[in-house]
Amino acid sequence: MANRPPRFPGFSYAGFNRYFLTICVDKRAPLFIDIELGQFVATQFLQLSVTFQFEVIAYCVMPDRSHILVGAQ
Repeated sequence: MANRPPRFPGFSYAGFNRYFLTICVDKRAPLFIDIELGQFVATQFLQLSVTFQFEVIAYCVMPDRSHILVGAQ
């Protein structure tokens, strides 16, 4: 991805860490203004957290993006 920030040199990404994720809709279209679609996205993250064993600490679904704070081992 062209706009992804580089990894921190010398930082071990293995083990327990917390990550702040921002996931944007293509072309920043305000798709999640539809509350049911926004709820669907949130539900999918919560279900994936159980399947892949990571913790969803907090999340926020906005009209054109979602922010998620996760803890991973």
